[in-house]
Amino acid sequence: MTTSPTSGPVSRRAALAGLGAGSLGLALATTGLAGSAQDATPAAGDAKAAALRLYENVFNQKDFDVLEEIFADDVVDHTGGPSGGEAAKGVVRAVIDAFPDIHVTPEVWVVEGDLVAAYVTWTGTHQGDFLGVPASGRETNWSHIDIVRIRDGKHAEIWHPGLVTALQLALGFELVPPSGAATPVP
Repeated sequence: MTTSPTSGPVSRRAALAGLGAGSLGLALATTGLAGSAQDATPAAGDAKAAALRLYENVFNQKDFDVLEEIFADDVVDHTGGPSGGEAAKGVVRAVIDAFPDIHVTPEVWVVEGDLVAAYVTWTGTHQGDFLGVPASGRETNWSHIDIVRIRDGKHAEIWHPGLVTALQLALGFELVPPSGAATPVP
């Protein structure tokens, strides 16, 4: 068992499950993309820089002028979030409203052509309602993988494997197996 500095004990199994879910998401996002990576318009460095702007300028520095330049008007969220540039901006604003001191740290990057994947850690104090959970005042942290396709310097497609579960756990939700489910072996 390892310990996270702000959330307490984290089992090896839980850590590996998170990485496995992220790897699965990356594999699903890249399926059938060989041609698009070769035909990509941005250089890998440009694609990474475009993805990094959301984390550094918007989430970390709270520069909402930059937010207006982040998402393509027709951005698609493949993991069930709202699609369209205005909707995507609304999600970002809701996160910052709920966690005004939020800070994002990209831990690991994988960039191929116009496709950028980052394992990111988020920290912040839960000071506003979020996902139906009233502000708790608790310091929270979570990690997940973001995958984005960059087109013309903007986020055009988004995948967030593991995000919802990571956020729910950070907000204090408990994982409860369905009735009749087998008991996990430690």
